[in-house]
Amino acid sequence: SPRKAVASAASSASSATSHVPGRAPASSQTDATTSRGTTNAGHVFKPGKPPPHPLVNVPEVLDLLGVRRGVDGRHVPGCRVEDVARRAMTAKHMALMSRVIEHLCAREGQLWWSVGKGADGVERWVQVSLQVREVNLYHFNSTVTVAVTAEFQCSFFELVADGPVDPEWYMSHTWGEPWRHTTACLAQHRRDRRYGEDKGIWICATANNQHELATAVTSDPTKSAFYPAMTGAARGAVTVIGESGMLFSRVWCAFEAHEAIALGGERPYLYDALTPLATTDGDIEVVRIYDGLLENELTFQKSGAEEKFSLKVVRAALDSSIEDCASAVPQDKEGIIAHVEGGKGTRELDATVRSRFLVGAIRALWKDKGALRQAEKTLAVMPEASLSVISIDADNNAPTGWVGAKLVPHLPQTGTLVNLFLVSCGLSDSGAEAVGRFLMSKGALNLRALRLDDNEIGDVGATAIAKGLE
Repeated sequence: SPRKAVASAASSASSATSHVPGRAPASSQTDATTSRGTTNAGHVFKPGKPPPHPLVNVPEVLDLLGVRRGVDGRHVPGCRVEDVARRAMTAKHMALMSRVIEHLCAREGQLWWSVGKGADGVERWVQVSLQVREVNLYHFNSTVTVAVTAEFQCSFFELVADGPVDPEWYMSHTWGEPWRHTTACLAQHRRDRRYGEDKGIWICATANNQHELATAVTSDPTKSAFYPAMTGAARGAVTVIGESGMLFSRVWCAFEAHEAIALGGERPYLYDALTPLATTDGDIEVVRIYDGLLENELTFQKSGAEEKFSLKVVRAALDSSIEDCASAVPQDKEGIIAHVEGGKGTRELDATVRSRFLVGAIRALWKDKGALRQAEKTLAVMPEASLSVISIDADNNAPTGWVGAKLVPHLPQTGTLVNLFLVSCGLSDSGAEAVGRFLMSKGALNLRALRLDDNEIGDVGATAIAKGLE
């Protein structure tokens, strides 16, 4: 999610810890109970204030990052980029972050800043010992970024980049996800979407100047630094969702998801979701739900891949409600709700986010009775969803009559749907008649493509569809 403060950057090693842009942590779950070698630094945590002192050798880390030295031997930032939206990270920049994390974690006695709550209930800066797999953006920001950019009062991007990088993609995420998981997801996304390592991904933690967050974070979300980056991204938004599904409980993340999905109804703009799953051998398996088809991908391949998506994450999405989302600072949530209500409203936002994940993971939902019951409750709000594409290839594995009787009667009525693909879904004449009724509704006003191949539609159903297309 877009913007996090110096204070926020020190939240928790656990991906369950929440964040709020430019604010103090909304949760006091701490490394003190989960990490090794925790020590209480004894300094009371104050929102907006950096840690009491550096835990790294700043010149050494600057050298590791490849920051050049001037003629006087002092380090010099790589560039100055006034437009925050043009501070997108390339694969090379992210690799530098990973390099520093690996170097510091290999050093005996190295500690990282985090925030812990003492027995008195007061939050304090604490120092924790971490392994590479545990380090997240909270730790990196408070321990590394704040320290190495303090002298220059610049963003991390400006420290390591040679010049502006326009965003190909905008990343929505929570800072509590281990950086190793985040980079694994982005690497997989780069391979899937076939864009080069020189293409930029906008990441709030590295784009925002952590020493001047007052100008980067505002209660009006459209005035915050992240908004031009998200709306200006060339191809769309990629969201990395930890398996806890915590992202759907954060008001900024819920807002980003809705805005990204809604942008797809206005212009070619993709919203891709990835979740890292830890395997038994310590590796990371990345599962995904993508907008549309990948290059040379067939519909059954897409649906088959998305069937592997985490049901835990999907169920968190199906339960999401922006009015129930948390925010450490009430004004942030109030500003977002006011913006949404001034547009299409919170009901449509909730319906859009829930329906997007329902459609993407439908084959996985069919396999779990509890999840399917939850999905069927979500269908009640789908008519209010702003979706531009619904693509399902059931590979003839849909529950008998389910798509025609359950899904089709609840297709969006917002007029945003452009492509409707219901392939191998077991649609009979009755299901085709339901499709025909949808085609005559306001929901199909902007429909441009319809695929119903490999179903069980007879003359009656075909006649109903033809009538709907008149």
